[in-house]
Amino acid sequence: MEAGKLNRYITIQTKTTTRSASGRLYESWSTLASVWANKLPRQGNEGVDADRDLYRIFDEWEIYYLSTVTPKCRILYDGVYHNIISVEEIGFKEGMKLRTEMIRYIT
Repeated sequence: MEAGKLNRYITIQTKTTTRSASGRLYESWSTLASVWANKLPRQGNEGVDADRDLYRIFDEWEIYYLSTVTPKCRILYDGVYHNIISVEEIGFKEGMKLRTEMIRYIT
């Protein structure tokens, strides 16, 4: 990986579950790491979900290796959430390629 290509600062979040005093479970997102990333060219496709048009945007991001990043995490970049759908190791723990999906509903 070339450090010069890591030109986007992203936040990787993980889902956490907490229990309230009454015993109710709440899910929220907390910051796992904030790192520099390389955003690769995107691909998109359209589909229909529950009678609403939607647009799925797929991106790939390259970051330095973090063992705690899994498909259960998400990326926050420029105020937009990207769900991680796969994680691929680059080299021998040199870096990671994160494939993400962002869903936008068309009104």
